Amino acid sequence: LIMGGQSGIRDNVNIGNNVTAVARAVITVNTQDKEVIGGMPGRPVSQWRQLQSLINRLAELFDRVRKLESRRDVE
Repeated sequence: LIMGGQSGIRDNVNIGNNVTAVARAVITVNTQDKEVIGGMPGRPVSQWRQLQSLINRLAELFDRVRKLESRRDVE
């Protein structure tokens, strides 16, 4: 097990062999061997990165929706 800074593990969780928790990750469920966990609650790092990418785009998407709604109201 390799744990990045400020990462943690919930009680009563089974951790597989060679698991890595990135910084600030919280492992809340059982993990498989060789998994890399990120986020809170912890997820496989590929899924965590995808979610972070979507979260970073939320402000832009809300602006686009507002513009589309204002166009619809004008017509």
